[in-house]
Amino acid sequence: MPSLLPLDSLLGAAYIGVIVSTGIYGVACLQVYLYYTQHCGNDGRFLKAFVAILTPLDTFHVALLAHFMYTYTITNFGDYRTLAPLSFLIDIVIGDLLSVFVQTFFAYRIYCLNGNRRPILPALIPRTSMFATSDFLGRPKADEFNITTAGSLGEVSGYTAIGFSASTFFIQRPRILTIISTSVEIACDALITGFMIYHLRKSRTQFERTNRAISLLIIYTLNTSLLTTIFAVTSLITFLTLRHSLAFTVFFFILIRLYVCSFMSSLNSRSFVRQELNGKQDEVITLSRFAAAEARSSSQRDDTVGRSVDSHKGRSNPEV
Repeated sequence: MPSLLPLDSLLGAAYIGVIVSTGIYGVACLQVYLYYTQHCGNDGRFLKAFVAILTPLDTFHVALLAHFMYTYTITNFGDYRTLAPLSFLIDIVIGDLLSVFVQTFFAYRIYCLNGNRRPILPALIPRTSMFATSDFLGRPKADEFNITTAGSLGEVSGYTAIGFSASTFFIQRPRILTIISTSVEIACDALITGFMIYHLRKSRTQFERTNRAISLLIIYTLNTSLLTTIFAVTSLITFLTLRHSLAFTVFFFILIRLYVCSFMSSLNSRSFVRQELNGKQDEVITLSRFAAAEARSSSQRDDTVGRSVDSHKGRSNPEV
């Protein structure tokens, strides 16, 4: 008997998103392990605590995704009137928190690069991120789904608390709210990338080694920010074009993982840049010392040979 709803575009798409997101979570865990074992030596307590808070939140988000899929596919499979598991509502709030935390951290880095001047520009990033957070406000109706775009995380949490009492919802956002919320999130990533590259390029000097380090940091910034922007744009496009499916969840679930991965990779890449530069510098110093040692050794050998020749001549002259 065929299903009443196209499960491939609904549960199938969400299932793929959960699987890929869980795999990326494993990469994030590896990055956290490398950070605490190799790259956190020079960091303060605040940054270490920030990573310690972000990692359990990321783990909780993955657990909620697993519970969300189990509820859809096992517990309430076939009951199309019960499609609002509590885990999915909480999952959206946790995802909003993760994105806000990561983007606020990048805003702080821009503030530091700016030399603690003109803080209003970096402040736009967390404000924009807070504005972009949105949540599902469920209503106990089987044919209607309302989504409210909140201006702050407090409003988001409040709307979610109301939605906890809802038994059903269908994902059908108003088109204008989808465009506004996701576009603002994309703009937030663009602000991060633009400000970082601007201040890094502005920090260029006449020293080649410093410019090489800045170029590496620009490449890292582009690589980390470009992925999140691509997935955010793709999530928006699929939501608007495939309005009666969950195809957008493939990119939405992965997007949250990419925020954490980009944050951790930005922390771990600092040691790589320092190691590259210090390694090359140490190599030059070692070679110069080696050359000087060779010169001293050669001069000592020449002196020894000269003294040997003189002493040999001194012994040979009486016989002549």
